[in-house]
Amino acid sequence: MWLHHATLGFLQGCGASASNLGMFALIADLFEDSLGQVMGLNELSIGAGFSLGPLIGSLLFDLGGFSMPFIICGALLTSLAAMMPVLCGLSEGATITDQIVNKSTSAGSGSALERLWRICTYRLLAPAGLMLFGTVVWGVIDSGFYTVHSQHDLRLDQTAVGINLAAASGAYALLGPCVGCIADKIGYGVTMTAGGSISASALLMLGPVGKPACAALGQALQIGDVGDGLRRWWEFTILVVLGCGQAGMLIPSLGAMKSTVPPGDTSSTEACICLFNSFQQAGSVLGPWLSSALGTKFNLGSGFIAASIFTYCGLFGKQLCLTRILSKRTPKVSLYEPLSNSEIC
Repeated sequence: MWLHHATLGFLQGCGASASNLGMFALIADLFEDSLGQVMGLNELSIGAGFSLGPLIGSLLFDLGGFSMPFIICGALLTSLAAMMPVLCGLSEGATITDQIVNKSTSAGSGSALERLWRICTYRLLAPAGLMLFGTVVWGVIDSGFYTVHSQHDLRLDQTAVGINLAAASGAYALLGPCVGCIADKIGYGVTMTAGGSISASALLMLGPVGKPACAALGQALQIGDVGDGLRRWWEFTILVVLGCGQAGMLIPSLGAMKSTVPPGDTSSTEACICLFNSFQQAGSVLGPWLSSALGTKFNLGSGFIAASIFTYCGLFGKQLCLTRILSKRTPKVSLYEPLSNSEIC
């Protein structure tokens, strides 16, 4: 039985990886001039899906048992896949595969590894590395590291822990479109650096600096006994700040990476999206592993991650702040622009 579930999980991961690659390639190609805003809306949609998914799944389970959610979701995904040519606005007789092959062939040459190596510049890897840190933060917080701390140190029940974590995720999703618009105007790298600094500060406020800072706040508010109540509200507020910082770190990351490759070079765009997904998934793997390695050492872990982010921003902040908004002067060649009859033939 475990082999069956492991195989299904592996296939699910392969499908999710392929769909993410195609989705981000479409976004990067079709919305070059407003990539930050569109990524913010994309994250808002993903957040809504993660919030509504458990509710919908439980309702389907009540209606038809364990298999019903898989049947309904599988049917919806199959229907959407069949409708993709229509949704992408393809010209009659042209398939998405035809267009990708033709455009990629005309835009670049060499193997996939050669294209990856060609675009792996210092300018591209700087935002990719900061995005990796941001993904690690979510992985650490969500995989039980914060849950253990809040239950042992603050004596919170599961409901209160869920509310705190939902506050961080909600702030991230709701602030996403606004952060994306700001990044489109002031620059992706600048926004990422500011978001990294906010996230690192929030981690310090949750960890080693949290208790003395909360005590100082209690004295300022003339609260005689600073108990768990004030500390709970303190951590709830700081988690909201952390969600805001994470939005600044992660949402402009694709735009920052995409802005380092030549506009209109579809092969470089595809390689950039591959690297974006690779760094994103690497953070998702490293986060839970780091959470397990740190165990109950919440202050040490939070301080270590915060120091790492501050150090990275200090070392690569200048390079990140030089990352320009995508050029609007260079003619754009779209991966999915409808082909003429001569190109189809």
